[in-house]
Amino acid sequence: MKKKTPTDETSKQPEELSEFEALMRAEQVKPLPKSNKVRFNKQSPSPKASVKQSTQQSHHQYHMSDEYYPALPESGPMQFARAGFKAQLKELAKGYYTFNVHVDVHGMTKAQAKHTLVSTLGKMRQHPSREPWVCLCINHGIGQGILKAQIPRWLVQIPEVVAFHEAPKHQGGHGVLWVLCHRDLDKLEDA
Repeated sequence: MKKKTPTDETSKQPEELSEFEALMRAEQVKPLPKSNKVRFNKQSPSPKASVKQSTQQSHHQYHMSDEYYPALPESGPMQFARAGFKAQLKELAKGYYTFNVHVDVHGMTKAQAKHTLVSTLGKMRQHPSREPWVCLCINHGIGQGILKAQIPRWLVQIPEVVAFHEAPKHQGGHGVLWVLCHRDLDKLEDA
């Protein structure tokens, strides 16, 4: 069997070539030179930067299950406090804290509300502030009660949330939760 050479290809008549090849020949298009080099357009981050970035991302990713049902009060005001934070819960209920962030999720779907909550908490953790405590006012509304029931179950699963309490009637009552978060988990765990 005879080996094909570039001169053999060019010596063929145009009727033997496909339309594409004929057009390329008519326009005198030359093939690109072959190269066995791989070229990268973007620089890849260093391994240290990748580890740092993945660590930062893991802090902002909250895995909140919709199927988790913690022991929360069935009657009376909705409230929760982690062990050692009963005093902060009482202060929160009395309105001693200033709200840093207001989050309005009423009218949203569960997925939209969850995304908004996660996004807000991620921004809260990144926000440059000397104050370790952050107080959120979450307006979930009453409506069909889907978010009213779901948001407390999500909040219990978030490590930064140390306490939450239903707002007094004149500030939203059953449709609003006041949430106290601690920005720096490392310092919180050392205490």
